[in-house]
Amino acid sequence: MKKLALFLILLFVVTSFATWMPLEDYSGVKYVYYKINYTQYEEEKEMIYGVEIGMDEEKYILNYSTTVFLPKDQPLGSDVLFEQELSMFMYTFLNPMFSFFYEAIDLNEQMNTKIFGFGSIKYEGQVTVQSKNNEYTGTKVVLYNEDNELSMYWVLNQDIPFPIITYTGDDYSDGSTIVQLWDYELR
Repeated sequence: MKKLALFLILLFVVTSFATWMPLEDYSGVKYVYYKINYTQYEEEKEMIYGVEIGMDEEKYILNYSTTVFLPKDQPLGSDVLFEQELSMFMYTFLNPMFSFFYEAIDLNEQMNTKIFGFGSIKYEGQVTVQSKNNEYTGTKVVLYNEDNELSMYWVLNQDIPFPIITYTGDDYSDGSTIVQLWDYELR
């Protein structure tokens, strides 16, 4: 019971000083697009996924867009055209569980933080990435596991309500994924 109480106190203290949280209410967003690079069966793949958020007097209108780049020699059967892989990607990166990690991130103080049972969050300087029409610069925030191995990282900017980059995987091995903010506009 003491450990739980200590954990809850620590969580409260950490969340009191957090400086960046992802956008939770997308009603002020016109559109957001992500470029996704991933490795599957030792093959590099890329796609662009986005959503445009329109509205009329009574409702929001969501228009999803997926662009997948395939080699010309790949057969284009229904399994390729309607695969469900994308929904798992987006669930992974919009997963509410990540908010636990986001709450521990303080872009102002940038003090390395130990997260009991998960590892440590460390700040590794500024990173600039090229997007569709812009360059985005943010702080690279890395989660290392208990063995001090790369688990995941984000590139975050206090003025941008989306992660610029989210990486998950095992030191860039098969199964690793990089999701990069490609383009967005707020209302």
